Amino acid sequence: MKCKKVMAAALVAVLTIGSTMSSMAAAWEKVGTSDWKYLKDDGQYAASTWVPHTDGHWYYLNPDTLMAKGWVLDPTDNHWYFTDSTGALVSGLIEVNNNVYYMNESHDGTFGALFVGRKVVNGVTYNFTDYGTTNGKPYTSRKYKSDGTVIETAVSTVTYSGGSGNSSTPSDPVADKMNAVENGMATVTNNNTAVVGVDVSTPDASHKSTVVVELTSGAVEKQIGQVQKAAESAANVVLNQADAGSQVVISVPGLAEKTLTVADAKNKLSSYVTTWVTKNNYASHKTATVEVVMNGQTVTYDITLEEVASN
Repeated sequence: MKCKKVMAAALVAVLTIGSTMSSMAAAWEKVGTSDWKYLKDDGQYAASTWVPHTDGHWYYLNPDTLMAKGWVLDPTDNHWYFTDSTGALVSGLIEVNNNVYYMNESHDGTFGALFVGRKVVNGVTYNFTDYGTTNGKPYTSRKYKSDGTVIETAVSTVTYSGGSGNSSTPSDPVADKMNAVENGMATVTNNNTAVVGVDVSTPDASHKSTVVVELTSGAVEKQIGQVQKAAESAANVVLNQADAGSQVVISVPGLAEKTLTVADAKNKLSSYVTTWVTKNNYASHKTATVEVVMNGQTVTYDITLEEVASN
């Protein structure tokens, strides 16, 4: 009798385990130190499919059931996607191995898919291809290696403003500064002029940065007035970031170095640029320097005119 009770108890235990296995809740399982798998409700591991997470992100499970990192080609729609080192799907502007891509931000069934074609970003039209933009722009601080690993970028402690003269501390000062310059150039780029785009490098330890005004081939010869306008617009964006009441040091080819107030620098900027950007001296004098004080720190900008091939 006792033996039968023990056997009955064992049978109940087996049935209980079987019932638990058939109704197992879906869950993520860590593999090794950094890989993950997703166990579905049916007890099978997800493969070749996207899985949403409670953190709001989507994750792709490869055919081998391991979570994808980096580039993903989804065979169901034949679109390329990109996931970061955590496996999360990425959207918007990203830079991967020095190439800039735009990943669809619209929830139209292809969210995160690689965009191919021409797209306007901050007033500038860029040609996005399967290999990124043809000129490596627009600027984005979201930089990755092909495996999804983030490439750390230096971020200056200097506070930037977008041209209004009122400083604020943005969440991403490098990207915001880039947007400020591009927005400052919008009146030029939207008027079918010589300007293709503007790039701003991150200030280094000595607080030096470069504003590059890119021009289409032959622009200096054919559109010198527009080139001057572009240079003046870029310089104005820099001046608008200066602390009120501080001094500005301007070094323009063809003129002696000037130390001025912000207001005086803005008033005289047009004449300085006209002296600098001429048909005769452009080839040998492509860079002017503007030194401004921002939040009590001195930042030197090299404003460089650079001729590039048309897209």
